[in-house]
Order: sequence, then structure tokens, then C-alpha cells
Amino acid sequence: MKTIAIVSPVGGAGRTTLTAELASLLSARGHRMLAVECDPRNVLALHFGLKEPARAGLTSYLESANPANTALNTDDNVLLLPWGGGDTARGAPAGARAQLLASPGWLRELLARVDMPPDALALIDTPTWPSVETSQAIASADLVLAVLPPSPTACAVLMRFREALAGTPCVYVINAVIPARELHVDVVALLRTSLGDALLPYQIHADAGLPEALGRGENFCASASGSAAAHDLQGLAAWLSRWASRAGEPLR
Repeated sequence: MKTIAIVSPVGGAGRTTLTAELASLLSARGHRMLAVECDPRNVLALHFGLKEPARAGLTSYLESANPANTALNTDDNVLLLPWGGGDTARGAPAGARAQLLASPGWLRELLARVDMPPDALALIDTPTWPSVETSQAIASADLVLAVLPPSPTACAVLMRFREALAGTPCVYVINAVIPARELHVDVVALLRTSLGDALLPYQIHADAGLPEALGRGENFCASASGSAAAHDLQGLAAWLSRWASRAGEPLR
């Protein structure tokens, strides 16, 4: 199973939305998908139509080596492992944070035990970098998909972020772009100059329909398939699908 960590050094970049939409799109392309929420916010399941935050999930494995009934099967044929813990966003259970810090390969070892076919794909949702949960996801990843908003803050932290990821296969995507905003155009141009070939060509347009779809419990790409954002997400999913089929080859 190949693993993709979806990370960002900036809050509000859209990591959870991208995790849910890409998992569904890649499932529709024939990939057996696992979506893992390594984020104490515990909201990824809501993007798949669950009406309340999940009670069981990744935290269950921190509390017990063999918990029961932690994964959920979604309507999009995605196997979902949420963070768990119910409706209160929290960090790892008492004592588990030290476990995560002391065992940077804990999540990688856990995912290796998941009964999925070798050609399956796992997407890992994360909190804003840096965090112990994000470090676990990066250490588990065959590829890091770094999500950047078109903001000056993203430019300001980019160098430190890239230095921290040195040696890790990583590609970047810009999310929530409004082409009519001059600031967005300028930031996109700056990021393109800074990142070069590491920046994927699928910048994702901002779309008010994304939060509206979440509120209705709908899949955005299915309900607004003709939108620019849905087209962008389809392009990104196609790139990830091609990457998954090119084992051992360069990223591009």
C-alpha cells in the first residue's frame, strides 16, 4: 500500500476537504482507498456524511493494541479510519503523546498491519505542521502532498517548511485560488518561481460550493461536477493515480 500524507504549514489550507474529495475520486478511478485522520480535530468523517464526530478511530489504537470497530466503510467505497474521541477535539490520550514522540514510526507500523491489497492507496489527513501527528504522517508517507493557500503567510514559512522536508518526496498544490484577486495572482507567481517543478499544475479554484456540500453531507465533485474546482480536483486525482502506478520512478 502506498501512502500519501496531506500536510500544510498554514492553517485553513483545506487539507481535510482535499483528503475526502481525493479519496473519493481515486476510489472512482479503481483504487482501493484508505483515508486516515491523524488530526485531533476529528472532523474527517463529517466530510464522508457522518452526522456526528466519530467515537472510535486512531486514538483507539493508542489506547489498545487491538481495538474493535474503528474503521468505517463510506458510500464512496473508501475505508475510513477517523481520529476518534467523539465531539471534543483533543490531542492524543494521556501518555500517548509521549508514545508518539518516542516512536516516530508508530503510524507507519500500524498502517503496515492494515489488510489492504499491495496496490491500495492511503491518504493521511493532518493538523497544521509542525505537530507530532504531522510528523507521524510524514514518516509514514511515500509521498507528501503539501497544500498551500495563496497567502503571504504561505510564502513566509515556505523555506523553513521545505528545509524540514528535505529528503522526503514532496509535491505542492495551491488551493482556494481566486484568479480575480491580484494578491492571489502575485502569490501564485511567487510560489511557482520558488518551487519550480515541485509545484503541480493543478491549482484549485476557490468555490463556495465546497463548504455548502459539507453542510448538506454531499460529495462536492459529484454534486458540482461542472465547476472549475471539481475539474481541478479531477486533474489532481489523475496525477496521483499516475504517480501510484509508477513505482520507483521519478515524481514527474
